[in-house]
Order: sequence, then C-alpha cells, then structure tokens
Amino acid sequence: LVNRVVFSHLVTALEAYLGDTLINAVAGDADAMQRLIDGADELSKETFTLAGIRKDPDLVERRVRE
Repeated sequence: LVNRVVFSHLVTALEAYLGDTLINAVAGDADAMQRLIDGADELSKETFTLAGIRKDPDLVERRVRE
C-alpha cells in the first residue's frame, strides 16, 4: 500500500511539473499561444467585448491559462 501511495505521489508531481512547463512554454511564445487558440475548439469559440478587453488587457492570456 505504501509503495502505491509513493508511486501515485510521484506521478502526480510529474503531472504538475509537465502542466506548469507547458503553460510557461505557451505563455512565453506568442505563436504557440495563437496556435493553441486556433486549434482548441473551446478557446476559438470564446468571445470578448471591447469593454472587457479595455478593462483587462490581459483578458485573453488569462482565459487561455485557465
């Protein structure tokens, strides 16, 4: 049982590391961010108002990270 818990902890830590690495890589590359937005169905359907973008200039990047 202890071995399973240790193994699952390591897998969880690896998933967290890979997720954070992917987020940082995409956030740091404007072309990668655009490809992600174009390729992801949920992201490509998002709509924002001009007032919302004016109020929060980082709105698009924040929504992609979420």
